[in-house]
Amino acid sequence: MNSITTIPFYVLQPFWDKVIWPQVPLSVLIIIQEVQMEKLLAGRGFWPGLCVSLKHNSKFASYTIIAKGDFPAELNIPLPFALVSNDVSNDKLVVMPGYWFMYNMYALARNADKYVGRDKRIDKSLTIEYDYLAPDSVNEMMDALQLFKQLTATAWATKNQKTISEKELQKKAKHY
Repeated sequence: MNSITTIPFYVLQPFWDKVIWPQVPLSVLIIIQEVQMEKLLAGRGFWPGLCVSLKHNSKFASYTIIAKGDFPAELNIPLPFALVSNDVSNDKLVVMPGYWFMYNMYALARNADKYVGRDKRIDKSLTIEYDYLAPDSVNEMMDALQLFKQLTATAWATKNQKTISEKELQKKAKHY
C-alpha cells in the first residue's frame, strides 16, 4: 500500500475523468485522496537547481533558489530571495537569506525586463507581474523581517537565560 501511495497525482490525472466512481474500490479512492493532499507550494521565481529531490508538502517563498541535492524532509522556507542548500556532511540545512540581492541582482533585473519583452499577447487585459519587487514578494520580505526579529529576541532570551512570554517576545522584537 505504501509504495502505491507514492504515485504522483499527474500519473492518475489522465484517467481522472474516465473513472466511474461507484465501481472504484475504496482502497483506490483512499490512494487518490492521499496523493491529492501532497503539495509543493512555491512562490514566483522559485528556482530548483539540477538534480534536486524535494519531499512533498514543502512550501517556498518567492525567488527561492535550491542548490543541488536531496532534501528528505518537508521544508517550509518563508524567506524570499534565499538560497537553500543541504550540508550533508554536517547534517544541516543551510538557508542564506537575501542571496539573490547579494550575488544575483543582475539576473533579477535582466529577467524582469526580458519577460516584458517576451510578452507577445495581443489582449493584455490580464495584468501579469514581472517585477521581482511586486507586492507579494515585498510582503514576504516584511514577514521575513518580523521572523528575524522574533528569532533575535528568542536568541537574546536564551543568551541571557530568561524566560519570556509570547507577548514580551513580540515587544522585544520591536526593539530590534
